[in-house]
Amino acid sequence: MLKETVIAIIITTLMAVGSSVFPNSNIALQGEKLSSIEKAKASYLMALQRTKNAPIVESAIFHVVKLKQQFPAENFDAINEQLRALSLEGETETIRFKAYVAQVFISNESLLSEVEKQDYKDGEAFFAMLNQKLQDSLLSVSID
Repeated sequence: MLKETVIAIIITTLMAVGSSVFPNSNIALQGEKLSSIEKAKASYLMALQRTKNAPIVESAIFHVVKLKQQFPAENFDAINEQLRALSLEGETETIRFKAYVAQVFISNESLLSEVEKQDYKDGEAFFAMLNQKLQDSLLSVSID
Protein backbone atom coordinates (compact mmCIF):
# COMPACT_ATOMS: atom_id res chain seq x y z
CA MET A 1 0.00 0.00 0.00
CA LEU A 2 2.83 2.40 0.83
CA LYS A 3 4.47 1.64 -2.51
CA GLU A 4 1.19 2.42 -4.36
CA THR A 5 0.84 5.69 -2.45
CA VAL A 6 4.42 6.75 -3.22
CA ILE A 7 3.97 5.91 -6.90
CA ALA A 8 0.69 7.87 -6.99
CA ILE A 9 2.40 10.90 -5.44
CA ILE A 10 5.27 10.72 -7.93
CA ILE A 11 2.93 10.41 -10.90
CA THR A 12 0.75 13.27 -9.67
CA THR A 13 3.84 15.45 -9.24
CA LEU A 14 5.09 14.57 -12.71
CA MET A 15 1.68 15.38 -14.19
CA ALA A 16 1.56 18.75 -12.42
CA VAL A 17 5.04 19.61 -13.66
CA GLY A 18 4.26 18.40 -17.16
CA SER A 19 1.11 20.52 -17.45
CA SER A 20 2.84 23.67 -16.25
CA VAL A 21 6.11 23.40 -18.16
CA PHE A 22 4.84 25.41 -21.14
CA PRO A 23 2.03 27.76 -20.16
CA ASN A 24 2.56 29.80 -23.36
CA SER A 25 2.71 27.64 -26.47
CA ASN A 26 3.58 30.65 -28.67
CA ILE A 27 7.16 30.63 -27.41
CA ALA A 28 9.58 29.07 -29.90
CA LEU A 29 10.39 25.56 -28.69
CA GLN A 30 13.99 24.69 -28.01
CA GLY A 31 15.45 21.18 -27.72
CA GLU A 32 15.16 21.21 -23.93
CA LYS A 33 11.47 22.09 -24.09
CA LEU A 34 10.76 19.39 -26.66
CA SER A 35 12.25 16.79 -24.36
CA SER A 36 10.05 18.12 -21.56
CA ILE A 37 6.96 17.56 -23.70
CA GLU A 38 8.12 14.01 -24.41
CA LYS A 39 8.70 13.48 -20.68
CA ALA A 40 5.25 14.81 -19.89
CA LYS A 41 3.67 12.52 -22.49
CA ALA A 42 5.57 9.53 -21.06
CA SER A 43 4.43 10.44 -17.54
CA TYR A 44 0.81 10.75 -18.63
CA LEU A 45 0.97 7.46 -20.50
CA MET A 46 2.34 5.78 -17.39
CA ALA A 47 -0.47 7.33 -15.32
CA LEU A 48 -3.09 6.15 -17.83
CA GLN A 49 -1.77 2.63 -17.37
CA ARG A 50 -2.38 2.74 -13.59
CA THR A 51 -5.78 1.17 -14.14
CA LYS A 52 -6.38 0.32 -10.48
CA ASN A 53 -6.06 3.94 -9.36
CA ALA A 54 -9.07 5.76 -10.80
CA PRO A 55 -8.23 9.30 -9.56
CA ILE A 56 -4.77 9.14 -11.16
CA VAL A 57 -6.21 7.86 -14.44
CA GLU A 58 -8.94 10.54 -14.51
CA SER A 59 -6.41 13.27 -13.78
CA ALA A 60 -4.11 12.00 -16.51
CA ILE A 61 -6.96 11.99 -19.05
CA PHE A 62 -7.74 15.62 -18.19
CA HIS A 63 -4.09 16.71 -18.48
CA VAL A 64 -3.52 14.80 -21.72
CA VAL A 65 -6.30 16.71 -23.47
CA LYS A 66 -4.94 20.00 -22.14
CA LEU A 67 -1.44 19.11 -23.33
CA LYS A 68 -2.69 18.14 -26.80
CA GLN A 69 -4.62 21.39 -26.95
CA GLN A 70 -1.44 23.36 -26.30
CA PHE A 71 0.66 21.27 -28.70
CA PRO A 72 -1.67 20.03 -31.46
CA ALA A 73 1.19 19.04 -33.78
CA GLU A 74 2.62 16.56 -31.25
CA ASN A 75 2.16 12.85 -31.92
CA PHE A 76 -0.17 11.34 -29.33
CA ASP A 77 -0.60 7.91 -30.95
CA ALA A 78 0.52 5.87 -27.93
CA ILE A 79 -1.63 7.93 -25.58
CA ASN A 80 -4.58 7.72 -27.98
CA GLU A 81 -4.26 3.93 -28.09
CA GLN A 82 -4.28 3.78 -24.28
CA LEU A 83 -7.33 6.08 -24.22
CA ARG A 84 -9.09 3.73 -26.65
CA ALA A 85 -8.34 0.79 -24.37
CA LEU A 86 -9.59 2.72 -21.35
CA SER A 87 -12.77 3.76 -23.17
CA LEU A 88 -13.57 0.07 -23.65
CA GLU A 89 -12.15 -1.49 -20.50
CA GLY A 90 -11.69 1.30 -17.95
CA GLU A 91 -12.35 0.41 -14.34
CA THR A 92 -15.26 2.86 -13.91
CA GLU A 93 -17.96 4.34 -16.12
CA THR A 94 -16.43 7.78 -15.55
CA ILE A 95 -13.04 6.64 -16.83
CA ARG A 96 -14.61 4.98 -19.87
CA PHE A 97 -16.62 8.13 -20.66
CA LYS A 98 -13.72 10.55 -20.17
CA ALA A 99 -11.34 8.34 -22.13
CA TYR A 100 -13.79 8.16 -25.03
CA VAL A 101 -14.36 11.91 -25.11
CA ALA A 102 -10.62 12.60 -24.80
CA GLN A 103 -9.86 10.17 -27.62
CA VAL A 104 -12.39 11.82 -29.92
CA PHE A 105 -10.94 15.28 -29.29
CA ILE A 106 -7.29 14.20 -29.52
CA SER A 107 -8.01 12.43 -32.82
CA ASN A 108 -9.94 15.32 -34.35
CA GLU A 109 -8.01 18.58 -34.80
CA SER A 110 -11.09 20.54 -35.85
CA LEU A 111 -12.95 19.58 -32.67
CA LEU A 112 -9.90 20.26 -30.52
CA SER A 113 -9.45 23.68 -32.10
CA GLU A 114 -12.97 24.63 -30.97
CA VAL A 115 -11.96 24.28 -27.33
CA GLU A 116 -10.99 27.63 -25.93
CA LYS A 117 -7.41 27.72 -24.69
CA GLN A 118 -7.56 28.70 -21.06
CA ASP A 119 -6.32 27.39 -17.75
CA TYR A 120 -9.01 24.85 -16.93
CA LYS A 121 -8.74 23.69 -13.35
CA ASP A 122 -11.98 21.73 -12.84
CA GLY A 123 -11.82 18.40 -14.65
CA GLU A 124 -15.54 17.72 -14.28
CA ALA A 125 -16.53 21.07 -15.81
CA PHE A 126 -13.92 20.59 -18.54
CA PHE A 127 -15.33 17.21 -19.58
CA ALA A 128 -18.91 18.52 -19.39
CA MET A 129 -17.86 21.29 -21.79
CA LEU A 130 -16.10 18.77 -24.11
CA ASN A 131 -19.17 16.54 -24.05
CA GLN A 132 -21.41 19.49 -24.95
CA LYS A 133 -19.12 20.45 -27.85
CA LEU A 134 -19.18 16.84 -29.06
CA GLN A 135 -22.98 16.71 -28.88
CA ASP A 136 -23.27 20.05 -30.70
CA SER A 137 -20.92 18.74 -33.39
CA LEU A 138 -22.93 15.53 -33.82
CA LEU A 139 -26.22 17.44 -33.96
CA SER A 140 -24.89 19.88 -36.55
CA VAL A 141 -23.77 16.98 -38.75
CA SER A 142 -27.15 15.24 -38.55
CA ILE A 143 -29.05 18.47 -39.32
CA ASP A 144 -26.91 19.33 -42.37
